[in-house]
Amino acid sequence: MSVPLEIGSTLSLSCPIFGALFALLFLWMDFGWNNRVIHRENHILMAYFLMTIVNLSQIVTLQFNPELYIWTSPLGLLTYGLIQIIFYWFVVELTRVDPKESFSGYHFVLPVVFSGVLLVLLLINKSIEPLVDLVNGKETVANHGYLLVYMGNVYGLKLLFGGFYLVLDVVRLIKYNRFIRDYSANEEKASLRWLWFLIIISVVAMPFPLIWISAKGFMAFSLGAIVLYALMLLFFYVYLTLHVIRRDRFRVILDHEKEDLKKDDLGISKKSVLKKTLFEEYIVREKPYLNQDLRITDLVDVFHVNRTYISSFINVEYNMNFSSYINSHRMDEYRRLSKMPESMNRSKQELVEMAGFNSYRSFLRIKKEGL
Repeated sequence: MSVPLEIGSTLSLSCPIFGALFALLFLWMDFGWNNRVIHRENHILMAYFLMTIVNLSQIVTLQFNPELYIWTSPLGLLTYGLIQIIFYWFVVELTRVDPKESFSGYHFVLPVVFSGVLLVLLLINKSIEPLVDLVNGKETVANHGYLLVYMGNVYGLKLLFGGFYLVLDVVRLIKYNRFIRDYSANEEKASLRWLWFLIIISVVAMPFPLIWISAKGFMAFSLGAIVLYALMLLFFYVYLTLHVIRRDRFRVILDHEKEDLKKDDLGISKKSVLKKTLFEEYIVREKPYLNQDLRITDLVDVFHVNRTYISSFINVEYNMNFSSYINSHRMDEYRRLSKMPESMNRSKQELVEMAGFNSYRSFLRIKKEGL
């Protein structure tokens, strides 16, 4: 590997390492600023950035000490697997709607097992010179099969871990977003769209390390790949930390015991309790949709029925979910306010917020949907 590529790759990877370190420090300071009152996801992210620093540091050793890189490759595989698992844990924590739900520790078994097997394979082989030749771009046909098995294990498993947990992240967010439409009228905040953006970055970034290694014979191409990879990682860490420190998150925890108690205490048909005329009278009179953070559970105490029943009632009677129903009233309120003479001196942003929308961007999205 040429000197310019070594220096360029080391400098490029140093950026996300320091980015992860600063993110870890910011989360720690955030811990102190809030008088040690901290959400669980902060702890999870601190572990995430710690594993990230170790993993990227192990990769950097490839540039100046290939033998050290080979011997620490089990650590690299372990920390890479833990990074994917911990981030999924973070996603689970943000999308947890049942307070009884817990993250299974079994997720951590496979990275430990695979890295242990990789360490054993290194210890039982008499020489690692063929592997050093590989990372230096000097592999020969004679040892190609042996090297292919080893490199396939290391990089193949990394792609396997990364791909598998990205799928779990996506599935988790899809289920959460389906739920949130029937729960919250502030979908702009509740849908965790910023997490979707991070997942897209992760997908785009996945092949770049392999391009960097496999194309090391083409210095410009290899260096370009690692520079882009480092920039994506750095942006990922900054974007993630910013949203967490700003408390830009939305945890939905349902009071299941309270709902079950309401079911038992009523002892009468829910259909005889919640009538369409009474429901609409309340919506028109009280205008709950003006509350930007309105949740369906805010109506539980009003109508003395559980969340599931209210959600089903709106779906059946109005052929839309809770979020769409509330936003349709907000849109009507915006149109009404726009026609009032006293609103002539008010900006659209102000009218949108008066109508109950959380932001003008949310209003435009709802308007685009045709409500």
